[in-house]
Amino acid sequence: MHLGSLPLQGLITTNIDPLLFQSVGARRLIAYPEGLYLTDVTPDAVMYLHGIARRNGRPDGSRVVFSRTEFENAYTRHSLPDCLAQILGRYRTLFIGCRLGEKYIDDIFQHVKRIYTAHPELQRMERKILLADSDDDGFKGAQEAKLAEVGIAVIRYPAIDRDHIGLAELLENVRARRHRIIEERHLETERPLL
Repeated sequence: MHLGSLPLQGLITTNIDPLLFQSVGARRLIAYPEGLYLTDVTPDAVMYLHGIARRNGRPDGSRVVFSRTEFENAYTRHSLPDCLAQILGRYRTLFIGCRLGEKYIDDIFQHVKRIYTAHPELQRMERKILLADSDDDGFKGAQEAKLAEVGIAVIRYPAIDRDHIGLAELLENVRARRHRIIEERHLETERPLL
């Protein structure tokens, strides 16, 4: 099971490893520092917000966000924050395998929240994050409250082991459920009229 088989509009990652792009087959690659625009978010796109470490099969670290200085430049002198804010304001978003909490990311979420507050007529886009379960209820509660402040609901998966097998099982269930719903809808349209 891989992310390419999930019902996702597009794939956006902060990882710099090309594995995601390689694993999902023929898709369009968009990577920092190229211009990142909302129009680039299409079903065939894989968007690398922090650049990609390989170009044309060769290692290339010249255009990746790796150091603190590069991170600050990407989020203060580039279209990256605007693109991310537009994505979060316009599309349902599922965060998988990411750690939220960087100041610049929090600022983007707060910006989107201010837009929704100023324009209540706008449809709020769902945002969810998949996180491993924890035995520490205090930690979970604080984590979920912080994410709820910026409109992100937490979906917990069992923390079975360090390889995140629980996450893989959850994603497989999502894929299987979607496949079953599509089959049921197809059968409904194929039924003969009596």
